[in-house]
Amino acid sequence: MPYLPTLEFVKKNGLFVRYRASGERQRLIVDIVHKKPTDLLDYCYVHLHRLKHAINRGYCGGSEFSPGAGYCEIVVAPPKCLREYHWELEVAGVAPKWMRTFVEGQMSAEAPVKSMSIVGSLPLDSSELSVTENQVMPWLEDTSTFPGMWPQVPFEVEVSSLPKGAFLRVDLAQTVTGKLLEIFIDWLADWSGIRANLPDSTETQLSPPVGGGRQARSKSAITVQWDSFDIAFGPARDSLVNGMVRFHEQVAQISRVQLEL
Repeated sequence: MPYLPTLEFVKKNGLFVRYRASGERQRLIVDIVHKKPTDLLDYCYVHLHRLKHAINRGYCGGSEFSPGAGYCEIVVAPPKCLREYHWELEVAGVAPKWMRTFVEGQMSAEAPVKSMSIVGSLPLDSSELSVTENQVMPWLEDTSTFPGMWPQVPFEVEVSSLPKGAFLRVDLAQTVTGKLLEIFIDWLADWSGIRANLPDSTETQLSPPVGGGRQARSKSAITVQWDSFDIAFGPARDSLVNGMVRFHEQVAQISRVQLEL
């Protein structure tokens, strides 16, 4: 069964997935039925908007798609505080294994899910880009199966371990102004939509909440320090690097990323 107990609906045949990942834009139809109206946290609504931003910032392409290919717009959104939600998204460049991240986002105890359907408009084929619930369900049982890192990283990446907490340093090819720091921190905040659904370092349970960390800048570098960061190493590294690739392409060129976890 899934390692997250709030995803119990999956083992009760409550999950239906038909999705072929592609760099081509497609309509993604999402129907979610909760066991009760989500009038407390409206968790589904918030989660989908967070994932939209994470996709558009390059965090969700995995090893299959360039971070710059990620695209998501919410085309049809239901009113808030309902029991049944119908969403229509336009997406591109989203990794197949992102389906597990999407499903795991519906983990709120205050808004338990009864059933979920995720159907893309592109027809399935025999490639590994096509997934159904038959692939997603085993992924939900495997705490090491997450979207990977894009292989063509245009800057140096140094990764090392820390006994506690985490440290990130991003060296840029230009002066770090106050405005650039603000953009970077906002960009990094969208990584939280991915981190929130990753397992902890033991890969046996959900990681505890992690805040935004302490940020600082020098003339050409930005650093972020977290005192507590109990998140599985591989998925955290891969998603972060992917997001930084898109930042490099769209905002400011990066010469090196140093990550200690």
